[in-house]
Amino acid sequence: MRISGRAKSGEYKEYSPQKIWIRTQVNPGGFDHRPKLFFHATSLRRDYHVREFRVLLRNTAGRLHRNLKDSVCRQMYRTQRIFDSRRLGRFKGCVEAVAYRTISGWAKNVRHPDEPIFLQVQVNGADVGVSVAGPFNGSLHQTPLRREPGRFEFSIPDSVGEIESIRVVLAETQRELACSVDDLALGNTNRAVPNEWQSGSKYRYPSFFLLGAAKCGMTPLHAYLEQHPEICMSRPAEPAYFESEFDRHGTAYYFNRYFSHWAGEPIVGESRHRNLYLPYVAPRIFDYNPDARLLIILRNPVERAISHWWHWYSRGKETLRLREALAADLKRIEAGYRLETEYEQAIYKRTASEDCKGMLRTYLDSGYYDDQIQRYLALFPRDRLKVVLFEDFSRDPQAVLLDAGDFLGADPRPIFRLDHAPRKQGRSVPAKHIDKATVSWLIEHFRPHNLRLEEMLEQRLDEWNTSDADG
Repeated sequence: MRISGRAKSGEYKEYSPQKIWIRTQVNPGGFDHRPKLFFHATSLRRDYHVREFRVLLRNTAGRLHRNLKDSVCRQMYRTQRIFDSRRLGRFKGCVEAVAYRTISGWAKNVRHPDEPIFLQVQVNGADVGVSVAGPFNGSLHQTPLRREPGRFEFSIPDSVGEIESIRVVLAETQRELACSVDDLALGNTNRAVPNEWQSGSKYRYPSFFLLGAAKCGMTPLHAYLEQHPEICMSRPAEPAYFESEFDRHGTAYYFNRYFSHWAGEPIVGESRHRNLYLPYVAPRIFDYNPDARLLIILRNPVERAISHWWHWYSRGKETLRLREALAADLKRIEAGYRLETEYEQAIYKRTASEDCKGMLRTYLDSGYYDDQIQRYLALFPRDRLKVVLFEDFSRDPQAVLLDAGDFLGADPRPIFRLDHAPRKQGRSVPAKHIDKATVSWLIEHFRPHNLRLEEMLEQRLDEWNTSDADG
C-alpha cells in the first residue's frame, strides 16, 4: 500500500531544484516513518490496516492540504480489499448443511462484497440448478472483512432421487465451495419422496388435513390422533409448508422436514390452524392432493377471540387491552386488508414469525368460519369435509375421536385405548379483563357468520349466541 502526492514551495520558481522534506504518520499514535523526499512514495506495511493518515511538512509541522479526504480514504480501503482478495482469493464461501433436501451456506466476493454471486449446484454429478448468494448484510460502516456474508439456500428438485454427492461451484471461476463437515447428506432427512406417496402428478399423502383456528383445540386433537397406530401425524405439529414454504421448496422437502418418521402408516395427516384462515392455502392443498379429507374443529368465536387475545396479551406480545385490540382489528378488516391480494400475502409471508404472531391482529376474522370453509367447499366435495365442535370435544373426547376416526377410515378399536386425559388449552382469561358490553358486542358481531355457518353445516349453533367468555 502506498501514499502518493505532490508538494512545492511558493518561495522558489518552479524550475528551481528545491527539495521539500515530508513526514508521514499513519494511525496517529502508531508508527511514524522517517522523512522522505517529496518525489518518493511512502511505502506502508502490507498487513497494516489504515484508518487515518497524515502527511506533515518536516520544518513547519503544517499539514498538507488534501482535497476530497473521504474519497482518498475510500480509495485506501479499496486498496486494502484488493490486497486481501489476492492473498485469500477473490471469492470465499462454504456449504454449511444439507437438511430436508435443502442446501444452505454462504458466499462472498471479497473484492466487491455488495455484488451477488451465482452458484451452480450439482447433485450426484449432474447440474440441477443455479442459486444466488445475496449481497452482504453488514453495515456499510463496518470494515469489509467483518461484514456478514451473503446467504444462499437451494432446494433440491423432487426429480432427484437419493442424494449421493453434492457440489456447489462458483459460476464465474468454476471453483468448488468447501464443505463445513465431511459428510453433509447425513441421517434420514434427505430421502426422495416414497412411491407410496405419489399418485400420478399429485400426491396421496398427507391423506387428511386437520384445520381450525387458534385456541380451537387443534393441539390436543393432534396429540390424540397421533396415538393411533394407523395414523402418522406431522412432526412438529404445525407445518408451515402450505403457508410460507410452498413457493420455495418441493414435496421432498415437505416429506423430509415433517414426515421423515413415516413408517408406512395408511393414514397421514398434518395440522395447521393458519391453513383455514389464509385464503391462498386452500388452492395449494387442492393442487397437492385433490382427494384429501378435511377435518375441521371450530369453537364459539366469541370465546375463541377472547382466548386468542389473552394468549398474546399474557405473553407481552399484545399491548392493547381487549376492547382496544378488537377495535384495531375491526378497523383493519373494514379497510379491506384481509390478505386477499398478492401484495398483502407477500407482506404477510415476509413478516410471519415462528410463533404465528405475525404483523396482523386476527382476533375477529379468524372466527369468520363460514367464509373460510366456503373456500374449501368451492374446491373439495362436501363429503370430504367434516366439522367437529370444540365444545363437544371438551365434553366427550372419545366420542369425537370415534367420529373423526370413522371419517378418516381408521380402526375404531385402538381409540378406546387412547389416553383421554384432559388437555388444557392454556390459562383462563381473568374476569377483570372481560366486560359484559364487550361480550355482547362480540356476540352480535359474529351472529351473521354463525347463521350462515348453520345453513352450511345444517347444524344448530345456539350455544354460540351466548357465552361465559372464560377463555
